[in-house]
Amino acid sequence: MFVLYSIQTQLNQLVANISVNDSCEAAYNKFIKHYDKQTSNESKEIFCRRLQYIAENGGKLHNHSDIAFNSPLRPRLRQSSSTFAPNCLYELCFGSDPLKPLTHIYKSVSLTEAGLSTPPKAQGDCGSCWAFGTISIFENSVLRQQPQPPFWGKNVDLSEQFLMSNSFAYMSSYCAGGDFVFAANYFNEFFQTVEKEENFKYDYEKNEALWKAETEIPPVIQAENYLKPYQTVKIAGYPSLSTPVVGIHTDTTKTFSKDTIWQIKSYLSRGIAVSAGMYTKPFGDALSTYTGQSSIHQHCPGDFTDHQVSFVGYGYKNNEEVWIIKNSWGTEWGANGYLFVPIGKDSFCLERYAYTVLPIGFKFSEGVYENIGSHKRGSIFELDPDEGERVKRPVQQWVIWASVIGSLSAVGIAVWVFFLCSKSKKSKKSYKPIVIDSAVEIMR
Repeated sequence: MFVLYSIQTQLNQLVANISVNDSCEAAYNKFIKHYDKQTSNESKEIFCRRLQYIAENGGKLHNHSDIAFNSPLRPRLRQSSSTFAPNCLYELCFGSDPLKPLTHIYKSVSLTEAGLSTPPKAQGDCGSCWAFGTISIFENSVLRQQPQPPFWGKNVDLSEQFLMSNSFAYMSSYCAGGDFVFAANYFNEFFQTVEKEENFKYDYEKNEALWKAETEIPPVIQAENYLKPYQTVKIAGYPSLSTPVVGIHTDTTKTFSKDTIWQIKSYLSRGIAVSAGMYTKPFGDALSTYTGQSSIHQHCPGDFTDHQVSFVGYGYKNNEEVWIIKNSWGTEWGANGYLFVPIGKDSFCLERYAYTVLPIGFKFSEGVYENIGSHKRGSIFELDPDEGERVKRPVQQWVIWASVIGSLSAVGIAVWVFFLCSKSKKSKKSYKPIVIDSAVEIMR
């Protein structure tokens, strides 16, 4: 049984003719040669541990199987209780969610199918997930923008390096970690525009010295093409201050309610991606070797987040309801760079954090985004197919009980009033017999 499983794993999941029966040294040498990498004791140790995990549990190798994916813990988010205006570089600033939940949403949504999500990129051995997560939301916002800006077009590829190199706040700190909420607020205050990847290619090692010296890098694009790809909203509690960040679920100590899940689905059905946070540290080997052919679940141990990702879809995978999560570990990893996790289980602590921005030109009254995908599918890395159906928001249980109780109360009150009126009539001297034609009168 083990031999058959190993052969299947070797044929379908591994690279460079590596076998789970190879020695650590032999497999690592094949891997390094195949991807033209530099050797190191640290990367070798990581690679060999991943290969052993695959031999025991199944999984796959990819071009970053020797990287630990440095994801430093981000500062725990909090909202200021101060009576003074908040400092959005160090305090949690966001606007209240202005959108009402849709009454009907798509049964399944993939923003990739809809052309509203760019291909996942690779952050490498740098804790820059915050930059990739932020740019992912900005790219979606540009693609969703109405009308579409001609200069940016449909082939949107924004520069994470430009964001990283010009962010000098502790909460968005190059390879040392960061967070979408702080990064978006910093961008809104200090940046004039997003930039194209072709003008500032991702190379964190080459550009780190300039960042440490706080050397600002100006944009290359012309001023007439400058773009901040979002609307601003008022900061909760401070009507004179604005922010690009909309808070959908802001308390990381609590998991998503059914209403929150529906609201995130409503955003995705409108074609708007949502920023997410997850916890990866205890699950590094399981995540790194994830095949992408089904969903993956790990129990959340508590209020933890150490990795920035994005909600870019939902639906069913192998008849299980799942979120589609866009990651920053490259397209060889997982489902072409994406992750499927069950909905409603708080897998990897993913259901504790949800923020986004509203694209320019988006109207609060808009319904579902039309022509959001073919829904036919067929790849092992896609959702189950459907016909593009829409589903109605389920009636909440408390609404049903309130309706039942209200109806019973109304009947009771009506009977009581009728009884009093009847008694009052009988007490009068001018009382005359009446025809008995109601169930209440018959029962007396």
